[in-house]
Amino acid sequence: MIAKLYKLIPIFFWLLMPQYIFYSKSLAQVDFNEKNISNYFSGSVSLNNNKNTKAVKFYNSTKILKENHENYIQKYTTSLVLDGKVSKSISELKSTKSKKFSDFFEFNLILLLDDIKKNNFNGAYEKLKKLEQFEQDGKLEFVISRTLKSYIEVFQTKKRSSNDNFDLGNIAKITLAFQKCYLKEIDTESSFIEIINSNDGDFSRYLFFYINYLIEAGEVETAKKTCFKNKFFK
Repeated sequence: MIAKLYKLIPIFFWLLMPQYIFYSKSLAQVDFNEKNISNYFSGSVSLNNNKNTKAVKFYNSTKILKENHENYIQKYTTSLVLDGKVSKSISELKSTKSKKFSDFFEFNLILLLDDIKKNNFNGAYEKLKKLEQFEQDGKLEFVISRTLKSYIEVFQTKKRSSNDNFDLGNIAKITLAFQKCYLKEIDTESSFIEIINSNDGDFSRYLFFYINYLIEAGEVETAKKTCFKNKFFK
């Protein structure tokens, strides 16, 4: 589950990606040539058009801005993540000397998830405190922060999170089901079935996650029985 949570980084960034502006006064303070200016703006256009590979290429050619232009590192690392280059993004974030340029939600999010991947849950919890400072920036930031807090508590204590009752509707129910799955609680299936049968939308895809968990846990026969008794697999 931890590895799968780490793979969600590009999704988090896709959801959070702002509509970046193309001009900043700080650009005028940097001495670089016309080609670099063109590449920087081309990178911004590519990022906004979801052409992430092109964006990475353009930003790679304008690294002169890394320690001089406030928006550069955010745009560059976002394009790296969306292009699947998460490790490279982490490296760029950690090597940024000007910490005021790296104090944004996505920066703290990706380093927190990196700690989770490395089973450094104490480090992740410390970074969570920084992430929580951005909860007022928007509903999505609030949801991500609270959800990650509940997962970190489960990973640390091996017990159900005391944070699992926060008012997030179906997101809270889904989080609870995954926590039960991780803890191998006997009523895990009932939690997934409750989500799947919800009238609030189509949540049948979550049965796949439960079946996948059963298979990975070596409970193949249980997975087969679950498939046979659910209409979604008939």
